[in-house]
Amino acid sequence: MSRIGVLVAGLLLAAAFGATPAGADGAVAVGLPANVAKEGVSIGVSINIETGDAANAAALKSCRTPPARTVSNTPVTTKTSRLCKLYASFHDQCYAYAFDPQDGTPGFGWAVADDQRGAEKQALDNCEKTAGPARRAACVIVKAACDGKAK
Repeated sequence: MSRIGVLVAGLLLAAAFGATPAGADGAVAVGLPANVAKEGVSIGVSINIETGDAANAAALKSCRTPPARTVSNTPVTTKTSRLCKLYASFHDQCYAYAFDPQDGTPGFGWAVADDQRGAEKQALDNCEKTAGPARRAACVIVKAACDGKAK
């Protein structure tokens, strides 16, 4: 088989077995005010982006651009969106974020881990720490996904 034939066969095998995207970088940006219960929280996440710099920029843009993702029914203020900063960059990992869905509550948590289950557990743990004793059990995962080869 010619070199071109070998190359084409290799590309077809990679496609058939679910090769990951060329870019497998991700990032998390959060706008975290002093009073989450009153001002909400804004979060932006990017995954499977071509470069780390592009992933960081996409997460920040998502966090700052209305409609900002909120972690409760509390409207996110312009101030909250302006507070967005990069908190994590990752490659071939998973993220998750959780919140207490009741209006006016401070429960919020996010995490990045090697697998989705670990990210979800850490995000719930972090939410429970901020929710307060009476609301710990109310925390729920809002979103979770994996980047690149992570599962």
